[in-house]
Amino acid sequence: MGLSGCSSEGPKQDIDTMKYEVDDMNVTTKSMYETLDTQGYVVDNVVYRGDDLCDDEALEQLNSNCENDEPYTSCIGFKVDYHLSSNPLVLARRLLGGKDIDNEEKTQYFWFGKTDDGEWEKAYSGEIDIVVK
Repeated sequence: MGLSGCSSEGPKQDIDTMKYEVDDMNVTTKSMYETLDTQGYVVDNVVYRGDDLCDDEALEQLNSNCENDEPYTSCIGFKVDYHLSSNPLVLARRLLGGKDIDNEEKTQYFWFGKTDDGEWEKAYSGEIDIVVK
């Protein structure tokens, strides 16, 4: 499966996988968008980390770096470029909340884990990729 594109309605996405279903990618990317949107950010670019990177070694690193009740048996990772929204309400909320207004583009890594009988959950998000090969 390959999802790739850029339109006036959304960010560029580079999601090419033979390992996961469209629903898996939709659930995880929706969670990323919602996370960044609630923080006042707009997504510019989404890159799937790749089927080759989402393997047993990545699962071991994810499980050792994240607190979860059961070990994850599947993982999906993304690299996301984003920037602060220019919406005046978002900017006002940030100022009132004592947060900086930084217009620089930023990068964040998102890793999602799933147990054998569970649903996808956000296992990690941050500026440093915790799965390194």
